[in-house]
Amino acid sequence: MEQRTFNRSSVTIVAVLIALLCGLWFWKRSIHRQTVQKPSEEHGTGTAETQDRIPPTNARQPDPSITLPADPVEKRRLAVDAKNVPVNFWGKVVDQDDAPLQEVRISARIRRWNMGPSLNPGGVFTTKAAVSRNDGSFEITGASGDVLTIERMDKEGYDAEPDALRSFGYNTSTNITADPNRPVLLRMWKQELKQQLVSGDKFFPVNPDGRVYTVDFTKGELSEAGSGGDLKISIKRDLEAKWGKKYDWSFKIEAINGGVKEEPDLLGSMYLAPADGYINAYAFSLPATDGKWGLMAGKRFYLMARNGQTYGRMDVEVYPYYLKDTLARFSVKYVLNPNGSRILR
Repeated sequence: MEQRTFNRSSVTIVAVLIALLCGLWFWKRSIHRQTVQKPSEEHGTGTAETQDRIPPTNARQPDPSITLPADPVEKRRLAVDAKNVPVNFWGKVVDQDDAPLQEVRISARIRRWNMGPSLNPGGVFTTKAAVSRNDGSFEITGASGDVLTIERMDKEGYDAEPDALRSFGYNTSTNITADPNRPVLLRMWKQELKQQLVSGDKFFPVNPDGRVYTVDFTKGELSEAGSGGDLKISIKRDLEAKWGKKYDWSFKIEAINGGVKEEPDLLGSMYLAPADGYINAYAFSLPATDGKWGLMAGKRFYLMARNGQTYGRMDVEVYPYYLKDTLARFSVKYVLNPNGSRILR
């Protein structure tokens, strides 16, 4: 009997202890939740879930050696400034006979890129001056930008050659390699040498069956082959050719009592006809299978005609099938000196 009483007392005591321990555990958990959910003075009003993600005060700080992305404005400024490169120019001034000219006053303008107040890129221009030496040479150095333009060349009794290339790029559209040992030639002409010239810009319809026509530049006329004139031309293609389809075609030009000489430089000024190197006729053909086939051909020629009494230059365009017309077209822009001189200015 005493043994049963003892066992029941022991069980009761154990149950009470377990209940006390459970109550203490729940009480501590409640206090912990209230502490976590309490707004933090340092981190704001995050929930318990977000506060669990806040790093402790001893978390690793950013590495100061890592370069952060540049400010957008600064990045744009750097991109604009990258257009500017060192600009150094070496030139040589010569006359119409390639003789050096000294004491020519040269003025050059240099474009430099800059970012304006509205954050839009724009060109700022600076001017530099130079004077040619006894051998005609000069230089312009120590600048930066992307384009140098020779604006003026002044010498008493001389004119700068018109239409000549005098603007030079130094950046993405480079058309110059600065080299003191290979100066850029700049030409001037004696004013007293200016000639009385004949010029014209003509557009003639012709039959593309190969028949020959004569061009008289002095009169500005085209006629079927006959006596006189300066140049013979003919254009040939398949007369059954359809617009929009490829076909074989060709043309031929022939100097009358003279010769022609092709000028491959499409930008050259051509102010002095060469003394030699002429051929009597020039022929051009373009098969339909040619990978560079086209509807037009543009060529430049020097012309010597009338037994050397006439020199000239011609910009020629040939259209074997012009704008769905059944005829071909011969376009020519010309300048002639009928005085026996090779000067074409």
